Amino acid sequence: MPLTWRGKRQLFYYSIFAVFVFILIVGFIFYFKPAPTCFDGKQNQGEGGVDCGGPCEKGCLGQVSNPTVLWTRFFKTGDTTYDIAALIDNPNIFAGSGEFHYRLKLHDKDNILIAIRDGVTFINPQERFVIFESEVQTARRIPVSASIELDQVDWQRIEMAKPLVEAYGYKFTTHPYGIFDVTLRNGDIFPVKNIEVVVVLFDDSRNASGVSRTKIDLIEGESERKVGFSWPVAFDRIPASVEVYIRKIP
Repeated sequence: MPLTWRGKRQLFYYSIFAVFVFILIVGFIFYFKPAPTCFDGKQNQGEGGVDCGGPCEKGCLGQVSNPTVLWTRFFKTGDTTYDIAALIDNPNIFAGSGEFHYRLKLHDKDNILIAIRDGVTFINPQERFVIFESEVQTARRIPVSASIELDQVDWQRIEMAKPLVEAYGYKFTTHPYGIFDVTLRNGDIFPVKNIEVVVVLFDDSRNASGVSRTKIDLIEGESERKVGFSWPVAFDRIPASVEVYIRKIP
């Protein structure tokens, strides 16, 4: 049935009212909508990524690479105990992680898993570091190989200057226990706090023959500190070479 003149006029007024209500609602939403920020979990203000780049102070990570396992070794420390170590390389310039999970494993001659140790560490940008676990029990089963599994890394942008700490003055004691003494020098005028120091010993074939780790709370600016590392077994001879890995604990 065709609309009457009165019905058409009512429909016209209803349409105007509906448009007015729509404009009012849209305006209300935009008026009270939070302004974009660098902490809202959205890429919404000319940012290069989510909450990074553009107007945000934090730069974007860009393309990141997974950490690389350079080697994994185990070392006998008792009748049924072993130390396990893995050398890891993080090539990313700004990407790191404050919490990173891993699993170190020992396998026997039949490739059967005989021991496992879960752990958590951190990753600083563009650094080579050692993951180390001591006194892993094997219940008298003999390992022949070690491996490591790395969980997916929750990468974050980290801008951290490497500590200006160098190691020198190496001294070895072979009996009755293996001992390695080293002097750490802080070349910065400011104190260095909370650093991890890992020592890796190598034989003539450049195979890792021993690993030890310690944490140092403080080295004053432009000062030195002597640090000792020990093993529960004697050295057959002085290691052919040694590497000292120093990194800042977040």
